[in-house]
Amino acid sequence: GETGEQPVLARAGTFEFHMRPSGGDLDVAARFARLALDEELTGGNALPPLDGLADLTIARGVDEPLDAAGLRGRSVEIRTITLSFDGKPVATLSGPATVDVQGFIDAELNVTLHDAEGLASVMATLLPEVRHEIELSLSSLASGSEAPTLPLRIVGGEMRLGFLYLGSIPPM
Repeated sequence: GETGEQPVLARAGTFEFHMRPSGGDLDVAARFARLALDEELTGGNALPPLDGLADLTIARGVDEPLDAAGLRGRSVEIRTITLSFDGKPVATLSGPATVDVQGFIDAELNVTLHDAEGLASVMATLLPEVRHEIELSLSSLASGSEAPTLPLRIVGGEMRLGFLYLGSIPPM
C-alpha cells in the first residue's frame, strides 16, 4: 500500500552544516562523509561513497530568508566545493552560480582536477552515453598538468566541461 513517505535519496555517514550572516548575505559551510546517493538520482548507476566540503555564500540570504522556493531566483558564490571518493580528492569547484525562477542553473565555474582518472571513472558511470568522450577528454587534459583547471559552464541547466557536453541538470 501507499505509505505517503518520501523516498530517501541520499544517506551520509556524517553530515555537518553551518550558517552565519555576512551583512545581508548568508555564508554556508557543509561537510559530509560516506554520502551514498540513491540510484534514482544517478540513473540507476552505483557510485562509490562520496566525501565533500562546501563553502559558499547565498546573496541576500539573511535579508530574504529561503522559503519553499529554495534557491530559485537566487545567486550563490561558491568559494569552494571539494569532492572526494575513497578519501581521495578528485575535483574542486569555485565560481558564481544563479538559479532562475523556474529552477534552472546558470554557472561559470572553475573545476580543478586532482584525480582526473578517478573523476572520469565516476562521470563515465553517471553518463555512460558519453563515456568514451569523458575518458579521452579528461585523460588528455590531465596529462599536461599536475592539477589542471577547466571551465564548467552551465546555461539553463545544460552542462559543458571545456568543450565536452555533459548533459543537463533538471530544475531545482
